[in-house]
Amino acid sequence: MPNEAQAPFEVHISSMVVLCRPDALENAVTQIKANPLAEVHAVDENGKIIVVLETPSEQNILDGIQELENIDGVISATLVYHQVD
Repeated sequence: MPNEAQAPFEVHISSMVVLCRPDALENAVTQIKANPLAEVHAVDENGKIIVVLETPSEQNILDGIQELENIDGVISATLVYHQVD
């Protein structure tokens, strides 16, 4: 039986700016940090959060953005950068 070719291992690194209401900032940061694929790199007291996702696929990036946008108080999550290694 021939060996099936395995898909190459990929790591997708993406960054985004998350904008949320200032009164919801602490809760949003706590929820983002609970995601094992996400890292919070900067927080602005006016409600801006810089988030980096390290995921195995592009679909996981889209899912991650959706998760961020579903956090109470989050207004938007905008993809800024994406790299595949």
